Amino acid sequence: LIYLDRVKDLVPLASGEYFSPQYLEVRLRFSSYIQDAMAIGSAERDFVGALIIIQFDNVARWAEKNRISFTTLVDLSQKPEVYELIRKDVQRVNAALPEAIRIKRFSILHKAFDADEAELTRTRKLR
Repeated sequence: LIYLDRVKDLVPLASGEYFSPQYLEVRLRFSSYIQDAMAIGSAERDFVGALIIIQFDNVARWAEKNRISFTTLVDLSQKPEVYELIRKDVQRVNAALPEAIRIKRFSILHKAFDADEAELTRTRKLR
């Protein structure tokens, strides 16, 4: 018996598979380079996507150590090298998942989710 999430929180995909967004988001947040994540899927899509907020301090230290120049945090979040760094973490998470619910696409956002922008609840849960 494997428990992933409450049945009401599972999201169906067009393929008929169900996935737990919270499970994927928590797994992604295990990375020291990912501050927050939102897994996205629906019955109209046959794949899972993710919006990822990088942990700016850790990624900035990594970039400096690897001699990747950047001027702002927005600039840093859009660097191909940073995308590749995060892609490796997404692949690590995907390795433990069934093929049907692996994250196929992701985007790196340049700012954190914010309750004032209605992206989070006041208790900091994703909407």
